[in-house]
Amino acid sequence: AGAASVLVATSVLGGTTVKANSEVSRTATPKLSRDFKNRLNDIAIIRDASSAQKVRNLLKGASVGDLQALLRGLDSARAAYGRDDYYNLLMHLSSMLNDKPDGDRRQLNLASLLVDEIEKRIADGDSYAKLLEAKLAAIKSQQEMLRERDSQLRNLEKEKEQELQKAKDERQALTESFNKTLSRSTKEYNKLKTELAKEKEKAAKMTKELADKLSNAEASRDKAFAVSKDLADKLSSAEASRDKAFAVSKDLADKLAAKTAEAEKLMENVGSLDRLVESAKREMAQKLAEIDQLTADKAKADAELAAANDTIASLQTELEKAKTELAVSERLIESGKREIAELQKQKDASDKALVESQANVAELEKQKAASDAKVAELEKEVEAAKAEVADLKAQLAKKEEELEAVKKEKEALEAKIEELKKAHAEELSKLKEMLEKKDHANADLQAEINRLKQELADRIKSLSQGGRASQTNPGTTTAKAGQLPSTGESANPFFTIAALTVIAGAGMAV
Repeated sequence: AGAASVLVATSVLGGTTVKANSEVSRTATPKLSRDFKNRLNDIAIIRDASSAQKVRNLLKGASVGDLQALLRGLDSARAAYGRDDYYNLLMHLSSMLNDKPDGDRRQLNLASLLVDEIEKRIADGDSYAKLLEAKLAAIKSQQEMLRERDSQLRNLEKEKEQELQKAKDERQALTESFNKTLSRSTKEYNKLKTELAKEKEKAAKMTKELADKLSNAEASRDKAFAVSKDLADKLSSAEASRDKAFAVSKDLADKLAAKTAEAEKLMENVGSLDRLVESAKREMAQKLAEIDQLTADKAKADAELAAANDTIASLQTELEKAKTELAVSERLIESGKREIAELQKQKDASDKALVESQANVAELEKQKAASDAKVAELEKEVEAAKAEVADLKAQLAKKEEELEAVKKEKEALEAKIEELKKAHAEELSKLKEMLEKKDHANADLQAEINRLKQELADRIKSLSQGGRASQTNPGTTTAKAGQLPSTGESANPFFTIAALTVIAGAGMAV
């Protein structure tokens, strides 16, 4: 329970906390407790300079019942007034030395110490009321602080809820964007993947075709190289045969020219050289035969040369054709290489786009995870703020309950204090009146005692002197001995002396 919950509507008397009642009960007569009464009697028996302080300490720790019993003794309107424990104790605890002079009282008695204690407790009651008011103000201040804190927490809760809603909206937008981007990226990825597969398939097919073409072209090139080499060899051989045939033809022509010249020379010398005619004819016929043979050989060589030239021309044509086919094959190979390079570039671009798409998806997933974490954190903060608000509401409600309880306690205590003040004021007024009467009676009694003492001394003196004093003025002495000075009533002088002795022994005399 809080500090205020232990504050009950009480009247603090003698260090004992009791509940305040709306009325003082008069149906039962409070009595002094046995222990309290015995302790007061002990102080009355052993009278010394510290008696007043002892009574003061005893009253300070007295219970409400004992104080009420003593206060009832001050009420002169009661039927038992002057015949109760209070009056008996008052008679035994009177004329005590005032150990704390206040300029008003030289002596103290039980009634004056009781009045001091009651006044002190009334003042303590006022202090307690002020303490309650201070506690009430502190509780109100704390309540205001709690309300302000509650307002701040409500505002914080609203801000957190707004932040949470904003984060949820951002997450929703991010999720939608992520889903759209993911869907678009997935579609593009699938499309790109399909196109890439098609392109790969097409590229593979084209690569195979180009590889086949390249292989065929390389085979054709190799074959063309072989044919070209063979044709070149044949051309070289034909050119060598042509040159040889040309050389033979030239040699034969030279020989024919030489033989013709010789024949002409021989024909010129025919007439002069008759003996040589036959020989020349034979030689001529031989030479002609040789010429014919050489002519035939030359014709054959020319034919072979023409055939070789034809072969060379044909081989050159085939060589040009082979070179053309080789160039076409090389162009096809270069084109295939370029297409393969282009396909490789397309594949690299597709792979790069695929990697970028995957990176974008990963980044979006990372952003979504961060957004989810932030939303979760905000949700935790909002829950914590709600829990704190609920706790503060509970504390505020508890403080309000305690405040209401303290208000009721304060009202009850104030009513009780006012009632006690009124009752104590009445009792105090009665007590002061009684004390004044008692002081007056004590003064009269003291004067009477002093007079009686003097009279007793005179009487004893007169008795010691014998009958001379009695004979001198017997009438006056008889009147004084037979009457009380204050009342005029008759009294036995011996009883008067005994009473004075008892009073002096009880401490009534000063």
